[in-house]
Amino acid sequence: MKKEKVVDFYLKYKLVIYPFAVGFVSIVLILFVIIPQLRGYLNSKEDGQVTQNRLKILESKAAELESISDEDLTRRLRSVIAALPVEKDYTVIIGLLQKMSAEAGINLKSVVLDTGGSKDVEGGASNFSVKIDSTSTKFSFDEFLRRIDNASAVLKIGSLSTDIIGDDSVSASLVLDVYYSPTPKILGSVDSPLQTLTEEEEALAVKLSANLVPVVVTPGTSEQAVQPTNLLPRGKPNPFE
Repeated sequence: MKKEKVVDFYLKYKLVIYPFAVGFVSIVLILFVIIPQLRGYLNSKEDGQVTQNRLKILESKAAELESISDEDLTRRLRSVIAALPVEKDYTVIIGLLQKMSAEAGINLKSVVLDTGGSKDVEGGASNFSVKIDSTSTKFSFDEFLRRIDNASAVLKIGSLSTDIIGDDSVSASLVLDVYYSPTPKILGSVDSPLQTLTEEEEALAVKLSANLVPVVVTPGTSEQAVQPTNLLPRGKPNPFE
């Protein structure tokens, strides 16, 4: 009896039931089969495009790196490290001060290094202070200040005081801020475009290269001689300490 009722119900409403069943099955197929496959296809296509873009960037970076001269890169690297070392280098700064004072013709009475904590500044750099007491002629002291301004290292006069001790003699005391910057931990991702120097940065690199000269520390301060090729960070003498 129930079966006959079901058959009668189907025959009576088959024009409605059949389209509804077909539509329901179609919706199920679209939601659970077609859409996931379409979404996977679009994602794979997008991933493929991203991969192609990365390959193009890598090819471009490889071409740019191949065009860079090893000699020019080494020279610029030495200039940059000489100007802004990756660590405190007291030996180099003492030798540089001795060289500049000798060329300017001033007498260094004392050079006191600040071996305390470093001061952090903008751009991730740090600095330490060097106090200098000197005597010289006015002309020689002006020349010494000019050489500080054009030094191969990044120096800044923190304070300055002078006393006239004769017709053409001056006693000076100044504090220099010596800058250094640790090597950055993040240099950019592999697939990021290769950063190039601006015109101002290129001009600065040329200036630093021109100012890069051998610096030798006299035995009065230290017996170690530092040449431009040895300006890379030396690290600890004993790595187990």
